[in-house]
Amino acid sequence: MKLYGQLYGEYFLKGIKHPFSAAVATDSSQFLNAMVSMLLYVLLLPLTIYATLHHELQGLPAGAFAELVVKPVIWIALFMFLLNVFTYAAVKLSFNPAVKLKEVMARFGTLLTLFLMLYVVSLLFLFLNGDISKVIILLSFISTLMTVPLLVMTSYKRRMVGGLDPLYAILLVYVAVMLVIVILGNSMIGYITGF
Repeated sequence: MKLYGQLYGEYFLKGIKHPFSAAVATDSSQFLNAMVSMLLYVLLLPLTIYATLHHELQGLPAGAFAELVVKPVIWIALFMFLLNVFTYAAVKLSFNPAVKLKEVMARFGTLLTLFLMLYVVSLLFLFLNGDISKVIILLSFISTLMTVPLLVMTSYKRRMVGGLDPLYAILLVYVAVMLVIVILGNSMIGYITGF
């Protein structure tokens, strides 16, 4: 465990120092590290939202932790997986038809390291200024949706003469993401509120 912690620490630091360069150099051998990054992301997003709400409202009712953290983890994990699949499809259709999902997910996880750090920074800002914390959380989430798929795509050299134009591929990813947000968002809200 200690050895893996050191290996993940090195991976994480490379992702923080030079995110795009680290992603370009990432192959499927880094899949486990990427999965850890995605798991941390899936856990940190609802935790930071919960902490922010707890701070803003000076407390939350009993059971709020389960409703705001535990239940959304499943939905966020599903969303993260679908975002990876959409990115994979975009890379396959416009850049590299031989690409494997595992490699795309490894690069995706490498690019998440910066956003993991932003969630931790947002927790620190809770004690200084709650408004800044909320901005950091929102910035991190939106940036994950908008920049990570684009950067994963551009981390591949274009090997296709034909194929889908990269602009259309990324636009299709964004449309698919927005549809999933609407569908999963409504389902998650209904599930949490019990309707």
